[in-house]
Amino acid sequence: MPADEVISRIKDGNKLSDRRLPINLLSLKFFGQVPVAPAILNNPRFCLIQAINSRLEAHQPQWNMAGKRSYSAEGAKASLLFSLFAQRGCFTGFHVDSPDGTWVRNMWGLKVWIFPSRRDLADITKFEAQGDEWIPESIRVIVLEPGDTLIMPPGEIIPHAVLTLEDSHMVGGMFMDKFRILESIEKLCWIAKHPQRRLRQIRRAIGEPTTGPKLLMQRALWKEMP
Repeated sequence: MPADEVISRIKDGNKLSDRRLPINLLSLKFFGQVPVAPAILNNPRFCLIQAINSRLEAHQPQWNMAGKRSYSAEGAKASLLFSLFAQRGCFTGFHVDSPDGTWVRNMWGLKVWIFPSRRDLADITKFEAQGDEWIPESIRVIVLEPGDTLIMPPGEIIPHAVLTLEDSHMVGGMFMDKFRILESIEKLCWIAKHPQRRLRQIRRAIGEPTTGPKLLMQRALWKEMP
């Protein structure tokens, strides 16, 4: 979609009644100063992705080529920091972030993070089978207001879904913990076996007749009602 069209649609706002998919931009570029990660992540134990990136770059075969080099570390580097924009009504079904832990900060708008209340073997098995259509028997909801930061720890399989209540801009990044490297390897092996359970760009409007997502959103919103 051309940038001018995106800007125009953002200015016009998203009407849930017109059945047009809300905009969900997952890879915005940063212009100006990049956001500061939570202070705890400055601890060297959480700088494993940076170390992996440096090692990949250092071991890249050297070719006598002009111009900018391209190397396999780009994927790891890109995961360190990201910028997201979503219009209200955007919904991302249950997924697991890859490669590992994630922090996100809501700059403006309202976002709802939805987690299953339990994460036992039976629930994970159902999630493996149903993916983003999975509806847990019970959920926990976290509403992120402007300025709120959410951290999901590394080395754990944490299925979660996300609902945008108001147009929202978020920043964040991914990290690993060198003290939990074995757990992280196990998680990556699980992701390799279930690649379809990673984050995909899933955009659904609340008004669409998709039973699973609508039921999940209704549960999430009901939990937030007084």
